[in-house]
Amino acid sequence: RGKTATLWMTLGQPDDAFAAVERMLAANPEEPAAFDLLERIFAIPSRSMNPPPSGSLPPPSNDRVGEQGPRSARQRAALLLKPRYVAAGRTTELVRVLRVELSVATSDAERALVYRELAALQLDALRDDAGAMDALAPLVVLEPADASHRRALADVAARLDRQDRRASVLVSAAERAPDDTVRASLLVEAAEVSRGPLGAPARAIDLYQRVLALASVERTTLLAAARELAGLLDATGRQAERCEALEKLAELETDAEARRAALGIVARIASE
Repeated sequence: RGKTATLWMTLGQPDDAFAAVERMLAANPEEPAAFDLLERIFAIPSRSMNPPPSGSLPPPSNDRVGEQGPRSARQRAALLLKPRYVAAGRTTELVRVLRVELSVATSDAERALVYRELAALQLDALRDDAGAMDALAPLVVLEPADASHRRALADVAARLDRQDRRASVLVSAAERAPDDTVRASLLVEAAEVSRGPLGAPARAIDLYQRVLALASVERTTLLAAARELAGLLDATGRQAERCEALEKLAELETDAEARRAALGIVARIASE
């Protein structure tokens, strides 16, 4: 059977070669020659298996989004090789297998599971921050309510000086958030990154305004966003918008003195 599989590989027929390997493993599940042939099948060049950028992820869904066609010989070989790579600690090869798994995943839950494995391998075993970010970015978008993903992304973005990508990922994740509370948290974090490391006050202003437009958010979150927004608008000379932010701030304030102070600034700006 080994010779048959080798012949099929020589003829460029990996599906037939894989079928022969399956028969070899049925006779002996630990047959070394079978796994050597699986390695050859897995090594066949294919389209790039890089994780898709966060913006190209499919719409959120808890259900399977449709079955794909029959898996290729390379994909089936990868699934058989994975336990062997895990047991042997062959991290680089395992990353390649996980990228193949992404190509056959059909639900958000499956994709998130693979991205979690990829992120852990890149961070803990390979110490590859760039590879980790490529896994964490879509993972944050797929599971926006998981704060641990965002913390990991923040750490990696700081080491790589890629706060721009971090901010973009947070905004993409906000669009898929399950509720306004999570959405507000993501937008506020993106605004803080824009205001601070990125030095992009205009972008931060837009994000804080989006937070204030949300309906089902705790008053304390809205109050903090309104304060930050008013300060940014003042610093950038956008006084008309600052008045609107101060009026919103006055609505949210529970302290009477703070409310009068906000409205007093509005009156002063209006009189100038």
